[in-house]
Amino acid sequence: MEFQVKKPRGGNQAKNRGPRPNSGNKTSASVHGPDTRGHGQRKELNQSEVTRNDHNENKKQEVVPQPIAGCITDPLPSKLDSLQISTAKPLNKLVPMQRPNQTKTSRNQSINILVNHFPINYDEKGRILHYEFKVELEKSTAEISKADFSSIKHKLFNSRKDLFPSSSIAYDGHRYVYSSIQLPVGQFKVESHRKIYVATIEYKKELNLSKLKGSPVSREVLQGLDVIIRKDSALKKFAIGRNLYSKGANHSYNLGRGIIALQGSHQTTKSTELGLMLSVDDSIMPVRKPGPVLKYLQENLRIKFTENVKLTETQRLAIEYALEEVRVSVTHRKEQSKFTDFSG
Repeated sequence: MEFQVKKPRGGNQAKNRGPRPNSGNKTSASVHGPDTRGHGQRKELNQSEVTRNDHNENKKQEVVPQPIAGCITDPLPSKLDSLQISTAKPLNKLVPMQRPNQTKTSRNQSINILVNHFPINYDEKGRILHYEFKVELEKSTAEISKADFSSIKHKLFNSRKDLFPSSSIAYDGHRYVYSSIQLPVGQFKVESHRKIYVATIEYKKELNLSKLKGSPVSREVLQGLDVIIRKDSALKKFAIGRNLYSKGANHSYNLGRGIIALQGSHQTTKSTELGLMLSVDDSIMPVRKPGPVLKYLQENLRIKFTENVKLTETQRLAIEYALEEVRVSVTHRKEQSKFTDFSG
């Protein structure tokens, strides 16, 4: 390899030039001329050094990985060497869920399930007569409360049991009456609390039980049958709304403060694929413990009533709030009266 030294143009001073870029595996070198500061020194290259550098450049360079500071360089556990990456299954195919039991030993085993649905047996040729019951004050257009409405109906039916036998009549608690026999229609006068009420019974239609087999099931027939079934269940229980609760202390729980929890049920007639069913659900309702008013107030408000007790304004307001919308029966009169308003 030969090197040539070119003299710079323009006198003894030479311009400084940077090194030329490498081209392939060849080595290029540049020799600077005399130092501009006047030292006049020249850098000479030995032939052996140039040969050694050219030999090292022609060698194939190998990259040796070097550890990075702060990284863990320990080899992976030997158990991971046997792991393989599985190929993904195609997602455009629906695969059925596998059965939990693959041994094929209990597929035909049957189990019993307890449900709250009970089948209803009825005569498809039977019928239900639907009536509407109305109550109004004589010579007055004042609105009648629900309690007075029920009281007039109860008094009329009990006074004329020959015309309204209780075993053949079911009342929905509002204005509809369902019966298995024909009832007299028209107006009937009933006297209660020195007031005269006019009760009107109007025939609506005949409901045939054969319509319970159709699709869809007649809602009117289903509603009438539901009222009759609830009325039969209420003979041994008492109704609060659409719920039925058992009588007696064995079916109640004392919650304290004059409050007890009644255990009962909520039943509904439903039409299913297996036929007509009676759905029965458990129900728990807190109510006030029946008994004397003063005893209830003593338990509820923790107030002791003595002969010379004087109530404060706070206690008086608490008593009014505790007796709000509470039905109280008076027992010291021949005719029982019920009060729900204690203001004033």
